[in-house]
Amino acid sequence: MGTWCLVGASIDRFLCSSPSAIYRQWSTNRMARRYVIGVFIFYALLFIQVFYCFEASVPNVPVACYGRNLPCRLFNDWVSLTVDIVLPSLFLAIFGVLTIRNVQTRMIHPTVHAVNSNNTNNNRLLMRNKERNLTRMLLIQVLIVLPLDLPFGIYRPYASLTSDVPKTEATAKYIPGGEKMSPEDVSGVIALLAGPESQWITGQTLQMSGGVHMT
Repeated sequence: MGTWCLVGASIDRFLCSSPSAIYRQWSTNRMARRYVIGVFIFYALLFIQVFYCFEASVPNVPVACYGRNLPCRLFNDWVSLTVDIVLPSLFLAIFGVLTIRNVQTRMIHPTVHAVNSNNTNNNRLLMRNKERNLTRMLLIQVLIVLPLDLPFGIYRPYASLTSDVPKTEATAKYIPGGEKMSPEDVSGVIALLAGPESQWITGQTLQMSGGVHMT
């Protein structure tokens, strides 16, 4: 849900920066609450199948809960890849580009007869630069988050498809401590460790975005 909340923040930034008053009217706290509730309901309906597809205390598996059968595991793996990684990154990129276009098309008209016109224009220019920098940062985040999350999303369906394939001595390698791990297991660990990095980047982006608000 956290990634989709970031998508909602990008949509709100697009609405705030729109030259259309109709779009700007959609940027309200009420709409934000409705969006979060909608995302929560969507995830609840999407993953209600876990009560059927997952079993607890399955023997010979390294996790407490495991998929009942291969179709259930593949469904959850592909849903995780699509809903949690691919689609959010796509929406972040789209609305980031649209926000940049809105910011670039906004024109600042100097107030010649105002007493503090220079200060007002300087403040507007400073705010505009901050808005552009933040939007670029959001796009950079997409380019970083997608490569960090995508390996784990791809590894999950691959691990499900090859779960019944026996690992031979040729495909295993020794690690310190005397345990054996296949190359697939090593890649899974690397992908799992990369996931929290994307979450940290997401948190930093949200923290920095709180200091800039478009009007």
